Amino acid sequence: MITMPTKKGKSGVGSSACYLKLNSVLDLAREACDFTGSVSPINAVKEGKSYRLFVMGEKIGDVRLLYYCDSNKIGKFCVYSPGEESVREEEFEIKDDISVEAPDLRLYKIPIIEFVKSPYGSKVNAKPEMQLVQVKDFASIVKVLISELAGEESGAPKVYGFFYKGEHFIGSYEIFHEGDTRFLAFAKVGQKGLFNSISYNYLDGRVETSNSFIGKSHMYVRVINLAEPFPSFKL
Repeated sequence: MITMPTKKGKSGVGSSACYLKLNSVLDLAREACDFTGSVSPINAVKEGKSYRLFVMGEKIGDVRLLYYCDSNKIGKFCVYSPGEESVREEEFEIKDDISVEAPDLRLYKIPIIEFVKSPYGSKVNAKPEMQLVQVKDFASIVKVLISELAGEESGAPKVYGFFYKGEHFIGSYEIFHEGDTRFLAFAKVGQKGLFNSISYNYLDGRVETSNSFIGKSHMYVRVINLAEPFPSFKL
């Protein structure tokens, strides 16, 4: 538990955080950007000779999940491109000046806010109690997320990808709800390699893993890859 000070008396207000390391800075950008044009800021705090970049995630009970990567560089913006199928790959760059960037509707400029000291700290991790529910087919998770998105002006939904005891999983907090309890719905993926998106072809119903976000007949789910499994995740 990380206790933050308060001006009301001597007692503090409890605020806990769980830092979850991401596989790469591209996963950090995918977490911050939902492809609607709006973005979540990337937070930064200096850790020794490097910087910890993190995005605020879900809240499990009293614990806030913080998804992070470490970087040797800091700037005012993260410029992110999700790439195009068979044309270019995803790109991520930290910059101070973005005024000279050429107009690109698929180029996202994510602001970076640097704190003098992290409001959550970085050395101690809380371990949220996770409610788990296993889904037999990972494609079912994708189809539910896509169907809930239909007709709404919201961004690309997301799942988290991670490995546990050599097996590949994806999980989502948006599939199963029961009161105020947050459930992680998860499923095995029969694939050893990483991928950054899952496409759904609404013409024939096919669900496929992918590394791009462009397809005329496709809708996409973002995959945020973790460097380690969720804490307390057990089968």
